[in-house]
Amino acid sequence: MAEIPRRAARDFVEAHHYLGSSPPCRVAVGLFRNARPASRLVGVAMFTVPVQAAALPLHTGLPASAGVELGRLVLLDEVASNGETWMLRRAFAALRAARPAVEAVTAYSDPTPRFGPSGSQIHVGHVGHIYYAYAGPNSYRGQRPSRRVLMTPDGQVFPARTISKIRNGERGAAGGVDALVRKGAPPPKDHDLRGWFAGLAESGFLTARKAAGVHAYAFALTRTARRAAEALPRPPRPVRGPLDPRGDITGLPLFAR
Repeated sequence: MAEIPRRAARDFVEAHHYLGSSPPCRVAVGLFRNARPASRLVGVAMFTVPVQAAALPLHTGLPASAGVELGRLVLLDEVASNGETWMLRRAFAALRAARPAVEAVTAYSDPTPRFGPSGSQIHVGHVGHIYYAYAGPNSYRGQRPSRRVLMTPDGQVFPARTISKIRNGERGAAGGVDALVRKGAPPPKDHDLRGWFAGLAESGFLTARKAAGVHAYAFALTRTARRAAEALPRPPRPVRGPLDPRGDITGLPLFAR
């Protein structure tokens, strides 16, 4: 394992993650299979800028500047079954070596299954068993409220942060526009990106759905972070159950031990 260029991590994640996208990255760590004639990348842990800065103090008890988010953890199917937890430990060590000021990491699991345009399942939904197996009960921070999402024709959730950039004409909006055009959206005819985006929803190109809230986890990497986490709530861990009408595979009764 080693820190890898962010571009290489982005290409791998976008090729193999069910969302087909990668958030702004701070540090990327790669897992390599050392086989002849050359080693090759088989996994990536991408530590990213949190979508909401307030989430870090909420889930870690530390200032936002002391943490990052595990925005993507992607391993190829050929990696052994314990590869995720094995990689997490070493990825956190590599993160600390690259960014000593980082003392905690947040991560989220999405319990909503995803389906492609043909009806085939592209994501089964998960409640974070990997994170719990790695860090135990003190890592779980609860389930966030359900949310409204916009889906593209290929069954992908279009990121809320990118939607905001397009609607408000912020820096980075062009990348979001290009992503939608590649998925089949008509290119904007003028600079009114807010109106163009609204038209995609009105035409049915983007469809609104209610998605189950994600499960939040936090990992303390230092003694200071572990002390800060002691004062935080410790809800019992979630379990996987049958899919409910809300599109949530979290087991009921919720958080059964």
